[in-house]
This record gives sequence, C-alpha cells and structure tokens, in this order.
Amino acid sequence: MSGVSPATVIEVKCTLDGREQRFTTELVYSTPRLLMVLYRIERGASLLDSYGCFWPRRPYSCYHIVRPPGTLDAGREVATRFDVVRGLRVTKNSRGVDEVHYLDLLLDLWVHDNEGRKVSQWEDEDELDEALQSGLLDDVDRIYIERARLTLQQRHRRVVGEIRSVLRTLGRIS
Repeated sequence: MSGVSPATVIEVKCTLDGREQRFTTELVYSTPRLLMVLYRIERGASLLDSYGCFWPRRPYSCYHIVRPPGTLDAGREVATRFDVVRGLRVTKNSRGVDEVHYLDLLLDLWVHDNEGRKVSQWEDEDELDEALQSGLLDDVDRIYIERARLTLQQRHRRVVGEIRSVLRTLGRIS
C-alpha cells in the first residue's frame, strides 16, 4: 500500500555481561513459529538485505544475507549466519512496538559460497571457551550450546531452504 510505512521491530541482543544491543528492523513476516525481519546493510555504495529469522522454540537465530531487489543478482545468497541463542521471546514495548529479545551464547556458524561450494565455519569458539572457564557459562549452558551446534551441523542447509521458501512466497526473492 502506498504511503504506509512498514512495521518496525526492535531486535534486542542481550550479552552474557548484561549489555543490550538494539537494532531497528522492518517486519517482513510473523507467525507464532517464525518472526522474520529485514535489516538493510549499507557498505559504501553497495547494499545487502539481511533477513533476521527468529524461532521461539529453536536454539538459534539466523541472518540470511542476500543481494537486494534492483541489483543484477537480486536474491542471490551472499552468506548466512546462525547464532546460538537462548530465551528468545517477542514482546511489545511501552510504545506498542514489537521487540524480539534473546541472550546471545557466543557461538556462530557462518555459511558462504567459496568458488561454487558452500563452506561452513564456526566463529567465536575462543570466546565461548573463555566464558565457560570464567564461569559466565556453566555446564548446563555448555550442553545446550553443544546440542545447538549439532542441530546446526545437521540442519543448516534445510533451514536456509525454509527461509528461501518463505522469501519466495512473499515475493522477496525469485
């Protein structure tokens, strides 16, 4: 609809040391099982669309990064990042704006194309080890994170397929 501004969702990333990072995003899709938002990344003259995907019952969130509409390779996947998270919930703030809150548990899985081959790489394992050694995370957290790691190792391609299917249905990619 012309003249109607998109709904805003505030992403609230909570860190182990109690800090919060807040990101203003655009609502793309919302059901009880999935909240999808758009965060536009500007790097110099180039733009990328990062679709943040949040599932209340999954131990991870995902950022599926694609070339935006209007570019030669619109919809092409640039990279996908999965973050191991806990306590994901969607609430309304005092102004009635949706907020998605979660605790970031440090471990990330990046998936990107390398000469036509999908490559996956874990990041922040050193930070995770430090948090476990310092007591910021305990054995229960370690078990939770390892289960999330195993889930992502086995399912990350399927999850990307789910995301791309939703984006195609919404006409965001072809």
